[in-house]
Amino acid sequence: MSIPIMPRGALAILAVAAATHAAAADFVGWTLTSRNVPGGYLINVFAATNSSSDVLLNVYGGPQSQVTIGGCPGGVFIQGPGPQSTFAPAGSQSWTTLDSFLTIGGSLNTTTGAWTANGNTVIAFGSEWTTQIPASPGWYLPGMSSPARSLASLGAIRVGGSNAAAAASNSGMLVAQLYVTTPALVWLNMGASVRRADSSISQGAFSLVIPLSWPDSDQDGVHDGCDQCPATTGTCSNGCPPASCGSCDPCPCPTDLTGDRAVGGDDLGLLLGAWGPCGSGTSCAADLTADGIVDGADLGVMLGDWGSCD
Repeated sequence: MSIPIMPRGALAILAVAAATHAAAADFVGWTLTSRNVPGGYLINVFAATNSSSDVLLNVYGGPQSQVTIGGCPGGVFIQGPGPQSTFAPAGSQSWTTLDSFLTIGGSLNTTTGAWTANGNTVIAFGSEWTTQIPASPGWYLPGMSSPARSLASLGAIRVGGSNAAAAASNSGMLVAQLYVTTPALVWLNMGASVRRADSSISQGAFSLVIPLSWPDSDQDGVHDGCDQCPATTGTCSNGCPPASCGSCDPCPCPTDLTGDRAVGGDDLGLLLGAWGPCGSGTSCAADLTADGIVDGADLGVMLGDWGSCD
């Protein structure tokens, strides 16, 4: 079974639907839960639908997809030991397991409210053992599908969704569990395919960014994705507070060419001054697309990041 790829297109990051998504489609977006557990948090993501008769076929990403924690490179998902050390669920794993896995549906215990992943889920990207989910990821059940379940049991641990329809949906399927030290998630331009009762297919791509409440570990006065470490002391290498390691920055902002934690006119001036080929063997910080030339593509990246890096 192939994983469909959504077409490239502009997408706002904060909890908005892709422009190609039809309002009447049964896949309405992503919703999620967050629970405090030993060593961190369990974040569970559900594909939300507006019909209890829908079944989930796959989850997929396109060229602009991204699944990270905190919005910063270097954030990792915690993997369990032994057979739980991959993103494919080890057998039928319950969501009470301290582990990260990606799944297509599974079962729901209506008495306890516990969800169980489907151990037949296939991970379509190269390495299931990585601590990072790569761009254009995909997972599915070969020759199978997962029926929608009631989301009523999620209760107070349900913390939001990609849009109002997803946050309020009463039906859906479990697609991911992420065991993390930082209760935040960037789920960018991720899509799903759902089959309706009449056998027609509903597809859409949605994004969400969920920064919940966590310590201001880098002591910059902002509770944001740069607060990667839950401890109160640390070193330059782990991002815990800069008071212990000078000016190290746990959350790079490549479009901030002046290093003042904001993207503005000064950075634009540097980019325009470097316009053209970078030159052989030279460092070219303004080449934001890493293609050897500073041009309109780099300008577009900078304008997209305009404002505070935090």
